[in-house]
Amino acid sequence: MVGQRRGESAGGSHWSSGRADAGRNAIRTAIARAAFVALAIVAVACIDTTTPQYFNNGNGFNTGVGGGGGGGGQLDSNLVGSWSSTVVDTVNGDPTNQQTIWAFNADGSASLTVITFDITTSVSDTTIKNGSWTADGTTVTITFQAPDTGSEAFTYVINGSTLTLGQTDFVRTG
Repeated sequence: MVGQRRGESAGGSHWSSGRADAGRNAIRTAIARAAFVALAIVAVACIDTTTPQYFNNGNGFNTGVGGGGGGGGQLDSNLVGSWSSTVVDTVNGDPTNQQTIWAFNADGSASLTVITFDITTSVSDTTIKNGSWTADGTTVTITFQAPDTGSEAFTYVINGSTLTLGQTDFVRTG
């Protein structure tokens, strides 16, 4: 008991005090979290991402038009492929990386994938909508399938590997 501190055994301890261990554990936890966030940022940065600015252009996806399957209209072969755009923004005070990927397939099917990654919490949310598409050389129309039925039309211009869809630039990824 002589020389014994609270929390130590009477025979002494080969370990440092609980206070020092708690400090080391806090540092290890902080380093692990920082490493995880850095890894997540690098992983997200490696994915060519997009910003869905078209969500804010006054046109909603749910316009009351029924969703459909394959094409049936004109298809512009220049649009066929995957197109991606990335934006980093602040949502509710947290920095957020938002990736939008459009895939226009030669068979007239299409998909929209939106991945939102909260950089602070490392939480990711993915939304995928499937449908069909047609294009007349200046306007592409996407008709979404259930459960997210609706139709959306965008003007488009392709310049090399850049697609301007509405007012948003996308880079060809596939």
